Amino acid sequence: MTASLAAAVLGGTLAPGSERDYDVAVRDGDRIIRYQVKARRLNADNQSRQLGALRGMDRKGFDFLVGILFAEDFTPIRGAVIPWEVVKARSTYRPHTNAWVFHLRDDMWGALGVTDLALPRP
Repeated sequence: MTASLAAAVLGGTLAPGSERDYDVAVRDGDRIIRYQVKARRLNADNQSRQLGALRGMDRKGFDFLVGILFAEDFTPIRGAVIPWEVVKARSTYRPHTNAWVFHLRDDMWGALGVTDLALPRP
């Protein structure tokens, strides 16, 4: 659902199901831009902004992270397109899960290179 939403907004195509590093690809002339898509559903009991685990950061398997926050009823609240370099700098590696942890906090929209994702409104 989230990757399909991102693909529609970005004008891209979904990556094959076997692709482990990115979810959406967008052609820009001769170049393919790769997007990893992660989301978080916020609710009254849990306001954590931690997105799903990021693996393979050392491979730089994506160019941008698309982070989307959803309301409890799954209405999109806000999304951001975040350069890999910003994600890497603001993530923490957790060896016990072999993954990087990233939080999509409000200050992220002010970070260098981060753009707002124009999400459809219901």
